[in-house]
Amino acid sequence: MEVIVNKEKSLFSIKKITLDELDTPGAICVRAGELFQTGLWARFKEQFGWLPVPLGITFQNTYVTLLVLVRDLGYSLNLGYVPMGPLFPEPEEEKADFLISLAREISPFLPRPVTFLRYDLPWGREGE
Repeated sequence: MEVIVNKEKSLFSIKKITLDELDTPGAICVRAGELFQTGLWARFKEQFGWLPVPLGITFQNTYVTLLVLVRDLGYSLNLGYVPMGPLFPEPEEEKADFLISLAREISPFLPRPVTFLRYDLPWGREGE
């Protein structure tokens, strides 16, 4: 299922994928060696109450897989968490706008409304 949110202003094309698709040899998380964006990590976190949501996202002709983990915090609050993602090249400008747009566009794919979305970004890590 592919959904494009607000087609006129959409920056991303997004589709749901399977956990196995996170681990295909062509998946960017595999090429980047990023454990926290793999199906293995999703299955591990699922054992501790997290709900994995694997997505395929295209932005400016670049396709990446993205693992979003969702957890119920109680009191009708849900946390969305993107560990070491997204694996797009770091935007040169307007990083906040990029991440806010991505958050808005992935929200229809999440199984329940998310009150907070946390990104642990892979950008600007030492040695890169």
